[in-house]
Amino acid sequence: MLGFPQINYVSKDGTITFQDGITVDADIIFHCTGYKLQYPFLKTNGIVTIQDKRIGPLYKHVFPPQLAPKLSFVSIPEQSFTFSIIECQSRWIAHTLSKKVSLPSEEEMLGEVEKYYEEMKEKGIPEHLTHYIGFQTNYIDWMFAQTGMVMDQITKEMFEYFVHCQMVGGIDGYINAFQQKYGK
Repeated sequence: MLGFPQINYVSKDGTITFQDGITVDADIIFHCTGYKLQYPFLKTNGIVTIQDKRIGPLYKHVFPPQLAPKLSFVSIPEQSFTFSIIECQSRWIAHTLSKKVSLPSEEEMLGEVEKYYEEMKEKGIPEHLTHYIGFQTNYIDWMFAQTGMVMDQITKEMFEYFVHCQMVGGIDGYINAFQQKYGK
């Protein structure tokens, strides 16, 4: 894996041109933005938008319905058991691209996203928390089921304790409580 400056342009043949003029051929692009949700090189003609930390529409926080499965996002959910989610999402994308798993129709995916947005609105959850899945173990269970993965017992226990620590200790206390039990 190599690090490069900001991408200026990606050609259909996979050639990537960076802002400093360097070009490379790539099979895969991992675009790591840290906590800033910005994709200045991504031109989707408004199909995918970023507004108030909401990237959307994204089916299951991964696929934009109109561009699935050709475009996918990994690790968008916030406050989750990050590495397990990344692994599950990556496997789900691979299963989808290899046709081991089928996605619902574009209309069904978009309908589910719109339903999710409506439920958020009804509960008074602001847009910037769209991808905050926190304690949604149903999302993690669903993601594991899509790929046939099974969470081993120690990981499951750690996840459940992680959720418990967040609920009891809040943002400041959960890290200390978790580290006391499982080490650094």
